[in-house]
Amino acid sequence: MLDVAHVRPSQKGVRGRVPGRFDTVLVNAEDRVNDILGVRGLFSHACACGKLRGQLMMISGCSITQVRVVFKFPKGTSDLLDCHIPQEHHAYVEWFSKISGAPDRNHKMFKTMRLFRDGHRVASIIPISRIRRSVHLFPKFGQTAPRHWTSTAVLEQCDTFYINPLSDRHSYVTIH
Repeated sequence: MLDVAHVRPSQKGVRGRVPGRFDTVLVNAEDRVNDILGVRGLFSHACACGKLRGQLMMISGCSITQVRVVFKFPKGTSDLLDCHIPQEHHAYVEWFSKISGAPDRNHKMFKTMRLFRDGHRVASIIPISRIRRSVHLFPKFGQTAPRHWTSTAVLEQCDTFYINPLSDRHSYVTIH
């Protein structure tokens, strides 16, 4: 079964503006804490000082991120930055928090939130080889769903989500 994560900025279409799409994925969390704290990753918007709201979300050694851009560094970048950068594709990702300790008692889904530091989303650049698969997040609604939440913008307008274990068989086995 083919698993695809879409990363597409908004663009002008024949019938008006086509909204962008930036899917969420499970990322191999090997050395993840060091990347978030800016110790080992290529770049990071977080640093070793200050507190992160939430912890890293772990499911079978993975963290949840939203992919914003996929790119490749131009040749010679390693020399300019005085560090080794592998010649492979990379992704600029925004991190989500550690899942709740137990699933919700009503619907049995685990909760996650965007990870913030000093009011800004925590983001990093990672090799795409660390992306394991897509993951579906469901927004946490209150008594009613806000009318301004649309399927194309809810990831930007909501900060708390449930991890959907029923989107496919692999998610059910991994997350449920």
